[in-house]
Amino acid sequence: MKALDGIGFTLSPADRLTALIGPDGAGKSTLLTALCGLLTPDAGELSVLGMTPDPNDAAFALSVAFMPQRFGLYTELSCMENLLFFGRMKGVPGGEIKTLAREMLSATGLALFEARPAGKLSGGMKQKLSLAVALLTAPRLLILDEPTVGVDPLSRRELWATIRRMMAEHDMRSIFSTAYLEEAERADRVLLMEAGKLEMNATPAEALADMRGRTFLQKFVIIDEAQNLSPKQMKTLITRAGPGTKIVCLGNIAQIDTPYLTEGSSGLTYVVERFAGWPHAATITLARGERSRLAEFAAEAL
Repeated sequence: MKALDGIGFTLSPADRLTALIGPDGAGKSTLLTALCGLLTPDAGELSVLGMTPDPNDAAFALSVAFMPQRFGLYTELSCMENLLFFGRMKGVPGGEIKTLAREMLSATGLALFEARPAGKLSGGMKQKLSLAVALLTAPRLLILDEPTVGVDPLSRRELWATIRRMMAEHDMRSIFSTAYLEEAERADRVLLMEAGKLEMNATPAEALADMRGRTFLQKFVIIDEAQNLSPKQMKTLITRAGPGTKIVCLGNIAQIDTPYLTEGSSGLTYVVERFAGWPHAATITLARGERSRLAEFAAEAL
């Protein structure tokens, strides 16, 4: 069984941020590990920044930084102690290392937590600390293996803001794997892998154009009379839902006091929104006692 099967691609200087996507087991982590020189391919050649990947080559090791998916720092050491330790391992001069470590903690929003043990950090903060360690030597290429997996949305935004800022300040490039397509959409290039093969090499715009007409999206919001939403809350909800969203009311429409939904009969009722001239409209009434059948009816009715 081949983890990587005949993959070949070249990234141009314009591809500063490259996203690697694909299902679990596609070979994404294997490819990134090989790019770091931690795995040697059985056949073929690898060239990263014009060098053969080799972690024992000082020039390569200082030019490429790798942030693995799993937290790999010492949990018993504090944030500062981890940075000092790995800074020494990377050859940062002793007189500069503490100043550089403080700069990295500040850049990643961890300045107030330098004395906290790494094992006591939240998931998002652990990822920020891993990023700080990876950026200690200002690498030319930053390799990230699903850096935001299991991280809350706010921490995800903060992590990417830090990465983009550091890329701009240090003329750095990055290749990352992700399970979030909205992250891949912001990259300069997207690589899609499946079963060890490279199935697509395109810009996000090219990838979206290729998928147009082959994917379908339905958005709907289910509102129950028991939520007791006010007319103002209902209007806000409908407005934020966005065009094309189907608003479904479950319960007695008379008890959902709002002028923003179509009128319907009493009883258990689905009411599909006509607000702001949206092109869909329908009302489907269920007999009383059938509320538990919501899941069965939703796909067919909508």
